[in-house]
Amino acid sequence: TEDKAKKMEKTVLDLVEESCLAFEKNDSKLALEKSEEAVRNEKSLNRYREEQNLGESDL
Repeated sequence: TEDKAKKMEKTVLDLVEESCLAFEKNDSKLALEKSEEAVRNEKSLNRYREEQNLGESDL
């Protein structure tokens, strides 16, 4: 369960990074899409952590 949470968190961080890279390339549409996807994934991660009684990771 902790491993799954860490994988989910890495996905969120990767999406944020992709959003930043898209923004740097002046692709604001893609940047927005990636950031919105990151938000959705983080909400899922938070729900998963609550269901599993897990705290924040140190990633």
